[in-house]
Amino acid sequence: ILVGSLQQESNTLTSRHRLLACNPSIPKARIPESTHLTEMGFPVASSVSPGTGSGSAMISSFVNLIADEVNMPMISPAMYEEFVHPYEKEAVDRAGTLNYYHSCGCLTPFLPSIATLRPLTQHVSHWTDLATAVRVYSGTKTLLQKTLHPMKDVLELDPVGIEAMLSQIRSMAEGKVDYCVIANGIDSPTGNYEETLAKCDQWVEAAGRCLG
Repeated sequence: ILVGSLQQESNTLTSRHRLLACNPSIPKARIPESTHLTEMGFPVASSVSPGTGSGSAMISSFVNLIADEVNMPMISPAMYEEFVHPYEKEAVDRAGTLNYYHSCGCLTPFLPSIATLRPLTQHVSHWTDLATAVRVYSGTKTLLQKTLHPMKDVLELDPVGIEAMLSQIRSMAEGKVDYCVIANGIDSPTGNYEETLAKCDQWVEAAGRCLG
């Protein structure tokens, strides 16, 4: 699935690209046709959520936790358990449901505790171990949002490398969890935006072959 836009704010370049490759086994009810998927690719109806910096998915009685400070080695698992997790749980208990848990950092050692919050969608950054995330969330209703590194996983890989990387993700996750693969934060390091967009096209074609 190809949604959204790649945007270079400095010169207002907006193109047709934001990348989202979804496991076809995800029930359609998890990704309603009306959703915008916005900045993070959330699989729910869209509205505005405080603290996310831009348009994000949220519906009544849901909460999103955008927790970039939860990052190993920025804090230890013990610090997380004492100073962060109790307040996250309180927020979720007050709201009713955790829609989305996000950290751009390494969540690997925190995942077992985060899983007790039962997020509908769990962000899995480039720095978080996917195999651990799959093991922790296997058999649950949580959707894993595997987010690629925009340079290492998208712009710097040739077609063979892209297919190998996506095939590895699929082999880890398929049949164990619902998952999607996204790439965002994509810019053009050379200033050649047509070249960057061509690379994004190449990535989407490879994703269609490997994940479709």
